[in-house]
Amino acid sequence: MREEQGSSSEHEPEGVAVLQEVVRMTGLSEEYLDSALTGLLGKPDASVNELTMNELRSLLLECLESLNEQISLESEVISKIN
Repeated sequence: MREEQGSSSEHEPEGVAVLQEVVRMTGLSEEYLDSALTGLLGKPDASVNELTMNELRSLLLECLESLNEQISLESEVISKIN
């Protein structure tokens, strides 16, 4: 992961470990996060190592907002059925 000014990357996991930790903490699939990462970086061979922590936070926020929107839409459909 790229180091940001004023931040220490000593204790931050690298690359795949970061992605696996995000998967573990959120329950989102690795494939979903890979797809979002590709969209964020604009290239298919994107790597978590190319992200700063702020970019990774932004990626996770986008994923969670998208998931929340999808759940809300599904809830609306279910409530209309009932």
